[in-house]
Amino acid sequence: MIEATATGARTVARLARHVEVALAGCDLSVPQYRLLSLLSEGSVNASTLAQRLVVSRPSVTALVDGLVARGMVERGTDPADRRHVTHLVTERGEQVLAEADRAAAARLRDLATHLAPEDAPDACAGLAAWGRALDSYRDTAARAPHWPERFPSGDSMPPTAPQDEQTQDLEGRPDEEATEAEARTEDEAAARQALVERATATGMLSALWASLQPDAPAIYSAQGDLTFRELNARTNQLARALRGYGVQAGDSIALICSNRPEFIETLYAAQRTGLRLTPVNWHLTAEEINYILRDCGAAAVVTERRFVDTVRASLDGVDARALLVVDAAEGGHAPFDDYEQAVSAESGEDIEDPVLGSTMAYTSGTTGRPKGVHRAGVAVSPFTALIGEVSGYVAGEDLNLVTGPLYHSAPLAFSLSLAMTRGAGVVLMDKWDAEETLRLIEKHRITHTHLVPTMFHRMISLPQEVKDRYDTSSLRHVWHGAAPCPVPVKQAFMDWLGPIAWEYYAATEGFGSVVGPHEWLARPGTVGQPPAGHIRILDDAGEDLPAGVPGTIYLKAPDTNRFVYLGDQAKTESSYKGDYFTLGDVGYLDEDGWLFLTDRSVDLIISGGVNVYPAEVEAVLITHPSVGDVGVIGVPDPEWGESVKAVIELQPGYEASPALAEELTSWARERLAHFKCPRTVDFVEELPRTPSGKLSKRTLRENFRQQAAAAGTDA
Repeated sequence: MIEATATGARTVARLARHVEVALAGCDLSVPQYRLLSLLSEGSVNASTLAQRLVVSRPSVTALVDGLVARGMVERGTDPADRRHVTHLVTERGEQVLAEADRAAAARLRDLATHLAPEDAPDACAGLAAWGRALDSYRDTAARAPHWPERFPSGDSMPPTAPQDEQTQDLEGRPDEEATEAEARTEDEAAARQALVERATATGMLSALWASLQPDAPAIYSAQGDLTFRELNARTNQLARALRGYGVQAGDSIALICSNRPEFIETLYAAQRTGLRLTPVNWHLTAEEINYILRDCGAAAVVTERRFVDTVRASLDGVDARALLVVDAAEGGHAPFDDYEQAVSAESGEDIEDPVLGSTMAYTSGTTGRPKGVHRAGVAVSPFTALIGEVSGYVAGEDLNLVTGPLYHSAPLAFSLSLAMTRGAGVVLMDKWDAEETLRLIEKHRITHTHLVPTMFHRMISLPQEVKDRYDTSSLRHVWHGAAPCPVPVKQAFMDWLGPIAWEYYAATEGFGSVVGPHEWLARPGTVGQPPAGHIRILDDAGEDLPAGVPGTIYLKAPDTNRFVYLGDQAKTESSYKGDYFTLGDVGYLDEDGWLFLTDRSVDLIISGGVNVYPAEVEAVLITHPSVGDVGVIGVPDPEWGESVKAVIELQPGYEASPALAEELTSWARERLAHFKCPRTVDFVEELPRTPSGKLSKRTLRENFRQQAAAAGTDA
């Protein structure tokens, strides 16, 4: 069993880029093994490695990853195969020397001497030490000498050597000196991390990265690109503009905006001025938006031209001091002011008195109305930080493709915040498309992204000639977790792109679990192995259930800054049992502590990665004169994961018909965002109820499964 560091993995990814030209002509087919996953998880059996993907065309990344993986697994391989690989690396050594980094080329050749199983620990240790040295942040102090003073808690950065000089010194250095170099590197990395933490605590993280890497790409978008320096300046300008409108720390700001640079500017302006940012789904109706604006107490509203009519109609009863519209047309959009004019009138210098703000997402309330989930004093949640550590971002180099709308908590946390917290840039998609995703991965050399299973399904369904058209070898991490993913879909996705799919089970409300690709392949369907005591499976009486028995999943709550449902103390209290809270999901832990979901939330529907709350849909349908009672459930859908089904008990005097079903669907579409509306409507004589008289959603779902099974369809 091998232990190694994600830092070493970043170095190997960099090594692959160094030797790309030198090895481009190689025709060896090797397992396309993603080393970052391997290093993060320790050890992989060689037979599993051999059975995974084999690339049909030359791939330098696959070659390097395969060679390194062979030196880091428990392996009983054919000696002839080992000699062939050794010969290949040694043969190419001189060519690598001529075209790539000298130390990197030497290390690549050295890997050939460590292919025997008994030498794997030494190879791993050497790679890890080399990785820590090459990935050290040697120039932090030189490039940002004023930051330790800006954030005075903690020691200043230690002096460091230039990168090229220190890298060259590594070759041939005695073990003792290498150990000392590792220690210095760790000190430097720790000091840099301290700067990041202090900047995060005041909402000034983007300002830190603007100082450390001013010209590194921060945002690529259809509206234009921004460096970290430019992003930080515009953030400061907006922060000053909002203060000029009288918006103060503690106020709420609502953001109804698509994936564009101004969304990120508003997010970071709120973070450094003490505002509570509420991203709003721009698909909502004016009535739905109005409820959120009033409920969050919006003192400022930022939107864009294509949504301005709907947002203007949602302002009744909203006492906002600042109303700004992005991409304003000539002539204005009263009562909204032009965002660009407001920003350009202010200074881009860092504000002198930053105050940490927060984000509040909206989720379901006890009445079916959405409720704001708020955690004060948390710039980056511990769970997001954990995923960031696993992801192994390289500041200034890596890019995350933002595929989902940023008003949704998952893309906001796991694409945007996760990347930019670590100094990586983002590429924004306004509307998702499967082939466009592949094109952007190739164009920008995307390293990370966040997808939902619907996207998995559409991507693997592309014609093979389309999939072969694009180079996706830069992609190292694909995160998902916003919806249940069928095992065959995820398996097919990794059969195509390699074991790079990472899954989380988490919520807006707090912590969760993570499963890497190799762990998942060994236990298909699991959502991770939480630390002991982190998750409990309880019965209705609140007692712990044994392994393998499904029950309600309770997650350990943070020790401090716990979430609350804004304005709904009863819902907050009902979600907790001591130090644990639940989302209502049902699942079980196996004998080894791996978590499996059996019912992805009792009531919640997740369609295409978006939450749909049945109570909200039911509240609209019940107002139709024909409806006596209604139950809304999610049913399996091969493309969307789940789709919305309404089951109707009619009032006396009405008869079930396709025309009435269409009328009910239209009724809902006039009053709700379209993604919430039923795709199918069933009629029943009587809805199932519990002995206490409550509607039994579980029975509804079971009835549908039985009907589907009898009809020979999937359920």
